[in-house]
Amino acid sequence: MSGLTELLAGIERLEGPSTGMDIELMRLVDPDAVPYSSAHLRYTSSVDAALDLVERMTPGCKVELFYGGPIVGHHCHLFRVEAPQAAGKSRDASTLPLAILAALLKAMIDHE
Repeated sequence: MSGLTELLAGIERLEGPSTGMDIELMRLVDPDAVPYSSAHLRYTSSVDAALDLVERMTPGCKVELFYGGPIVGHHCHLFRVEAPQAAGKSRDASTLPLAILAALLKAMIDHE
C-alpha cells in the first residue's frame, strides 16, 4: 500500500478536521517541511485550503462541489475539461474539505 493510499484511508475515516492529517498533507506538498505551528494548516477544515492544494497538486483540474448537508454528506468531483470522463474522480465525505481531499488523493493514486 502506498503512502497516498494510506493517506486516503485516513481522510476517509475522518468526520471532521484533524491537525495530524493536516501535517501529513503538508508533507505531501513538501516532504522536508517541518511544522513549527499547525495554526496555518487548515486543509481538513477549510474549503479554500483544500482547493488550493488541488490546484497545487493537479494544476488545471476542475472541481465540482455538492453540499449535501449533515444527513446526505458532501461530494466532490475532480475532472479535466479536455477529458472529463477519463480524469473524473469523485468522493463523498462528512465535510466539503474532506470530500475535496479524498477526490484529490484518489486522482493522485490513479496517476501513480
